[in-house]
Amino acid sequence: RVIAGIQDFPERYRQECLGALQKAIEADPCIPPMEPNVVLVNFYSDRGNLTWHRDNDEGKANLSKNLGRPVVSFSIGDAADFGYKEHYEDTEQVVRLESGDILLFGGPSRMVLHSVLQVHPNTRPRNLKMRQGRLNITFRDHSELEENEINLGYDGDNRLKKGSGQG
Repeated sequence: RVIAGIQDFPERYRQECLGALQKAIEADPCIPPMEPNVVLVNFYSDRGNLTWHRDNDEGKANLSKNLGRPVVSFSIGDAADFGYKEHYEDTEQVVRLESGDILLFGGPSRMVLHSVLQVHPNTRPRNLKMRQGRLNITFRDHSELEENEINLGYDGDNRLKKGSGQG
């Protein structure tokens, strides 16, 4: 897992993120704006998954008002089943994310519970030169947080360190 500032990535990544966000806002005006400044990169092997969780690392004021800034996620490589639901006891909804898909959730849906349920081996495009698995690039806006408040680790240990490129 890599956690870095947006400045550590090519500008075209930021532009792709903002382009996806603009299309989402056109489709649903409830989606609030964002300026990506933090990038998470995760690689999932063919046996990889991510347990149910909420991305509640943004400022409490926004989240409590259903104004959470969007999470924008790019999928590359093998397909994966992405599960989501409002409450732990709810039945999960599942969407298959293929290579090249962009997933965005923000505003009223920002606090959705979600999980990577399964990676499907050997489903990546044949011309994609990467090892088996799924690469996920996620963009977030943490501009209202102080540097010591940015906590993106599931165990509370990964904190963005300014200028380090990694948490």
